[in-house]
Amino acid sequence: MIKARITNRSGQSLDWNLPGNIHELHHALLEMGIRKTPLSILLQNDNAADVKLSADNEIGNRLLRVFGKNDTSSTTSI
Repeated sequence: MIKARITNRSGQSLDWNLPGNIHELHHALLEMGIRKTPLSILLQNDNAADVKLSADNEIGNRLLRVFGKNDTSSTTSI
């Protein structure tokens, strides 16, 4: 399983299992005060949130390697 930890600029974190429902993710982000949609939050170097991906098995770790600097949090959701 792949997990995402999304942290807003005030330090509040959300742990999210992937893949997940993009609409539920958007709602959770809004509750944290992040006004950007999952489609617009970059996995790397985003100014609204810090996204860290992790995996609990070898297959997941290999999948993490395919995500690049232009991928967004919606790339990992369904």
